[in-house]
Amino acid sequence: MRLRPGVVALLLLGGALFPGVWITQARAEYQACNETSYILEMAVASLSELGAISQGWFEITPGSCRTVLRSDLHSELELFAFARSADIYGAQGITYHGDTPFCISDEDFLIEGVGLCQMRDYQHARFAGINFEGEKWTTYFSEETNYDLKRAAIAGAQRLLSRLGYSIGSVDGLVGSRTRLALDAFRKEKEVENDTEKIFAALFETVKAKRFDAGLEVCNQSEYRVWAAVGIEEEKGDVIQTRGWLPMDAGKCSPMLLEPLDAYAYYFFAEAVDEEGFTVQVNDRRLSWGGAHLFCVSAIRFVIDGQDSCDARNYDQRGFYRLNTDGEPHYTLTLPGP
Repeated sequence: MRLRPGVVALLLLGGALFPGVWITQARAEYQACNETSYILEMAVASLSELGAISQGWFEITPGSCRTVLRSDLHSELELFAFARSADIYGAQGITYHGDTPFCISDEDFLIEGVGLCQMRDYQHARFAGINFEGEKWTTYFSEETNYDLKRAAIAGAQRLLSRLGYSIGSVDGLVGSRTRLALDAFRKEKEVENDTEKIFAALFETVKAKRFDAGLEVCNQSEYRVWAAVGIEEEKGDVIQTRGWLPMDAGKCSPMLLEPLDAYAYYFFAEAVDEEGFTVQVNDRRLSWGGAHLFCVSAIRFVIDGQDSCDARNYDQRGFYRLNTDGEPHYTLTLPGP
């Protein structure tokens, strides 16, 4: 079995597996493989008699494997993993998590201890625990389409090429004529060698730098960092899906949704945080942008289907407001300062 996006799972190495991760035995190191169509950022954490340590980020491109730990793994060591898609995918990205909290940071980090994350200028994320026996192990991150490594690399390139406006057909991990022509055209335009890592690096930087004419873009004109979430109602009366959190730096614009805005309704919520990660207070009130529609959110990056019984499902609630997109495929939302 493989770890699926958003599933709280205990990752067991070398024995029976709980849903959903596929992990195989290897030798003197811990390795992670990306069988998804997204560029992943992975963090690992450990608990031992010496204390707790969390470390990240390890970037893993679609269809590739990367060694995360190069030390002896033993039964006294508790190991944990967390992964998320890169920010270029906006709120349409994916997250792999569990239920054990550790500290993380936006930049590369090596953090000792698990407590007081926000007071130490960190955030917290919930990692999935790994129980293992042996010396070397490999974790495979996957998505519903069940790509193997080869097809994941193709699907990952297709997803980014499509975002850049190339005609590739569907994201299916198969090299058809349109995918081949699009990839050749991109490589020629950017003068990129026929090397998977270099191609993904060029695609990543191109998508990151490009402004688009479809999707939801949020421009943060406040002086604070903002965490944002979106709600999507595909058809009138449908179950509403919420997605978040997407970090947005002060003074910058960030893509939140990448596809044309053709759903029935979109909703939005965001709140500003200070340098220590606490919600900003202005005149004794939280600095946030929201409304009267109470939807489910989580403390970590999330995709939540349905907005009933948030408490019973261990979610928090925030008040979203409906966006007036005027039926246009692209909408830019500006968050003013206080």
